[in-house]
Amino acid sequence: MKLSFPLLPSFNHNPKGKTTAISLVFAILFVTTTTNAITTTKDNDAIITYNIQDQLNHRAFGIRDEDGADFDGQGHYFLQKNTSSTMSIDAISFKSFIGDSKDNMVAKGQTLALDDDADNNNNNTALGALYLLTSASFGPTTPSKVRVLYKDNTHSDVRISVPDWQAQHLHQLRYLKQRFPISASDTRDGALYALPVFVDPRKSVRSITLPADDHLHVFAMTGYRSSSSSSSNLKVFAARSAGWASNNQAIVEVLVHNISPKYQGPVDISINDHEKSATLKQLAPGHMTTVRGVITTTTSSKMDVTIALGDCCQETFTLDFGSPSQVNQHQAPEWLQNAKFGIFIHWGLYSVPAWAPVGKEYSEWYWWQMNHENDPTYAYHNKTYGADFAYDDFINSTQLASHLDPRAWLDLVDAAHARYFVFTTKHHDGFALWDTKVTDRSFVKMGPKRDIVKDLMTTAASSYPHLKRGLYFSLPEWYHPQYKDDSLGWHGPPMNPYTQKEIPYTGYRKIDDFVHELQVPQAKELLQQHQPDIFWCDIGGIHDSLEWQKEYFSAAASRGQQVAVNDRCGDGSASDFTTVEYKTVDTAPDRFWEATRGIDPYSFGYNQATPKDKYATTEELIKELITTVARGGNFLLNMGPDASGKVLEPMNTRLREMGEWLDRYEAQEAIFNTTTFWAAPDGVDDMDDGHRLYFTVADTAFYIFTLEKPSTTTLVIDAPIPIHPTLGKVSCAGQQISWSLDDQGRLVLEISDHVINASQYAWIFKVTNPN
Repeated sequence: MKLSFPLLPSFNHNPKGKTTAISLVFAILFVTTTTNAITTTKDNDAIITYNIQDQLNHRAFGIRDEDGADFDGQGHYFLQKNTSSTMSIDAISFKSFIGDSKDNMVAKGQTLALDDDADNNNNNTALGALYLLTSASFGPTTPSKVRVLYKDNTHSDVRISVPDWQAQHLHQLRYLKQRFPISASDTRDGALYALPVFVDPRKSVRSITLPADDHLHVFAMTGYRSSSSSSSNLKVFAARSAGWASNNQAIVEVLVHNISPKYQGPVDISINDHEKSATLKQLAPGHMTTVRGVITTTTSSKMDVTIALGDCCQETFTLDFGSPSQVNQHQAPEWLQNAKFGIFIHWGLYSVPAWAPVGKEYSEWYWWQMNHENDPTYAYHNKTYGADFAYDDFINSTQLASHLDPRAWLDLVDAAHARYFVFTTKHHDGFALWDTKVTDRSFVKMGPKRDIVKDLMTTAASSYPHLKRGLYFSLPEWYHPQYKDDSLGWHGPPMNPYTQKEIPYTGYRKIDDFVHELQVPQAKELLQQHQPDIFWCDIGGIHDSLEWQKEYFSAAASRGQQVAVNDRCGDGSASDFTTVEYKTVDTAPDRFWEATRGIDPYSFGYNQATPKDKYATTEELIKELITTVARGGNFLLNMGPDASGKVLEPMNTRLREMGEWLDRYEAQEAIFNTTTFWAAPDGVDDMDDGHRLYFTVADTAFYIFTLEKPSTTTLVIDAPIPIHPTLGKVSCAGQQISWSLDDQGRLVLEISDHVINASQYAWIFKVTNPN
């Protein structure tokens, strides 16, 4: 969330609300072309709205289909409501070109001169902030680079990736945005986004170069003059509601930008005349950050919120707080965004056969796979157990839960230094691992005759209170006689795949409505009995998740508990974060997200067929943890105990080794309670050896990761690292690092052989600056 050369902002805890730096994710490509002169308009002494009318090459707004507006190349456009000459997103004002002709420019690598012609031909104009009004067709755009060129021939780059104009969950995106209806006959909304481009307030700007990307549209540009005045050196550009800490405490996030050439801070931030809602210790020139405060309110509707920064300035915003039970306003809590590392535990009846083709299928899908003649599991089951042995017969296995010890599981979670866990209460086979009252298909009524969920959750609450507790819940059941979902192609009753005869659904009770007589009641049982911090849905499909989500959110707020649900609870339901499963992510998602995978190469449930040498190595897992966190996500790593409940090798060792690594090299402080670096959320390549570098930002430090052993004695970092040019310090593995800034202001690290050989798996460079 920071940028450029100097110090990072940091924040003090205060009794009125925990304050934290929240990252803003932006990104961008550099292509040089001819320079296009643009004129400027001074709205006042501080604001410059650039007149880009001569550069417009596309029309995105229209009143009717015949107007010729076509934003996405498929005839869709933003519905034009008026022809105002200005447009505002929060406190940022832009010059609008919406009318009866072209209103935006498609990015084609244009270089635009930003000389301030409106300022009496003053060629020494320094900007403290620069914002682009943008959107993307078929976005998000490929990460690319915007370059700002200064009069001294130095430059600064910011990498951005613009969200799609129809992006979902707009209230959760880390962007300033404004909604607009789409087309006259369309019920959907589109959005424009205000994206910051870093400019160094200590230098005079010459030009800005856009990327060459036909999906990126620029509608306007606004600059803010660099100011040394104590009354205008900090700007509050935005504020938004960010959920509820409790029934009467609303969370407010505030975007602050330092437009001066000097460091600012400490500054007390007050919200609605509260004496102090947050403290901004320090903010570097040209930097921005988001701080979080809590205000006491009983309103569940819109209200005016006034943000004051010390004695220098204040802004008033109208915010819609909704209510604690309002699902469309819900957001991932701060604790989850800070947690970074969690452990998934997949265990159930599928842990008895525990088989799948290695690296190709999930073992927990054993029942589904044995029902398909062309699947290897079909032949495996017939050969191993016989055609008359049903999946449900595994419930009689004497191995099932014979050595299951919740404390042993939680000891392992703790040893890995994970901050939360998620346990499978019911998978798609429909077997409930708790004492459900709506069906007899449970491990309490048969098999182990034990409430596994209760044992785990009560042990965690009493002996591991520092761990946040999550419950996984499958909304559908593959073969429940009353489950019918044509969208998934899932339906009951179960059949013997070898004889095609119907077989019993063990523990089945006759019902008429799967969703309201089984799915929703079971979700409520788990939520009411165990009050989980995370409710992790799977699959979606037919549902009425809004019914239990409203109760869940409201009850949690009354307890002062901040909870979360993922994005798999069904269309139209609450969704606090995106889940990415066994997939490489190269571009930081637009909102908070979670990557999940197993230590197994491709299975969450234990797969007895997987050779030990096929499991992910500790090094591979640590690297995935780092890249996920650097891109603004959490890493939910799965372990799959065997039928007895034991966590076998090499899973046990992998998790312990991850914990040991986190204990060393200042790794915990570089991972936990950090945010992504908004100027390079996907990292950059080192200028010397080409190795990818990643970044995280903490309250009082900045971290640089390289995942490969440095092959040279220098690292040249092509990103505006926040280091004080004379007082900053860099260390690695406890050793001080010599550093300098090259002629472009890039950080150059001098690395000794001792430092190169002192680390394992990843090298972490810590940047600190004096208070």
